Amino acid sequence: MSKATHESPELEKNKQLVRDFIEDTLNRHDIAAADKYLARENPIRHNQQIMGTEGFKEHRRIFFEQFPDSHTTIDHIVAEGDKVFVMLTTTGTNKQTDKRITIKSADLYRIENDTIAEHWDVVDRSGME
Repeated sequence: MSKATHESPELEKNKQLVRDFIEDTLNRHDIAAADKYLARENPIRHNQQIMGTEGFKEHRRIFFEQFPDSHTTIDHIVAEGDKVFVMLTTTGTNKQTDKRITIKSADLYRIENDTIAEHWDVVDRSGME
């Protein structure tokens, strides 16, 4: 027998923030929307690849130029405390080679004051080869 679980409104709000961030920035390719979701002070990026909001926007701009049809799906989303964990699948077509790619990632976001304050990720880019 399964039990229904009920999340607190705060946990659901944090999950929705991450869902909206992914939809607006990664799927609608609205790079400017990052300003709405990321903390005013540059969010700490623990993956050492991107630092701060402007770095995120530049990284996304370059990625979207290469993969204009890219789309990210949330495979799993879990919230606990001030953290939201998502497992993502991103697909797209390289506009120069016409090759389809798949990228898998596990991302952890820390939410503070209704914005993303910190981010960690592990990315499997083997589907880009």
